Amino acid sequence: MKSFAERNPIIIGTVGIVAVAGVVVAALQYQKLPFLNQGKNVSAYFADAGGLRTGNGVEVSGYPVGKVSSIELDGAGVLVKFKVGKNIRLGDRTEVAIKTKGLLGSKILDVIPRGGGQLEGPIPGLLRRGPGQAQRSHLQRGLDAARLRSASCEYAGAGPTTCA
Repeated sequence: MKSFAERNPIIIGTVGIVAVAGVVVAALQYQKLPFLNQGKNVSAYFADAGGLRTGNGVEVSGYPVGKVSSIELDGAGVLVKFKVGKNIRLGDRTEVAIKTKGLLGSKILDVIPRGGGQLEGPIPGLLRRGPGQAQRSHLQRGLDAARLRSASCEYAGAGPTTCA
């Protein structure tokens, strides 16, 4: 066997560069390697998936378990496909919701495992909004137009007969 000093340095250098490049590519793209990423592919239907993007996180009880892999239109709704770890058990009544996370409004999928059986087919999704949006919609439902008009007239200093 020849020692390294006797071998062609160009061939040794080329083999070394190719090996390092292969390790770097594998490290950066490890989630796409089929033998390392063995999660379950799951899908859910939503009426609206506004703000959700491919690559957003998927959480179960606040714990990150996967990522959104694709978002596509399907009839009148949106089909969201995502991957979760294979150790996550999803029952036949599993629910999924789009939630806002953080101050900047990034979206995540919140998976709520329920039911005793095995999940089969897409999950019917729930659209949940952040707490600020929920409070606004609650206030909007509680407004009474007549009382609002009356309060506006009082504030403007107009009497009930002049303000119609």
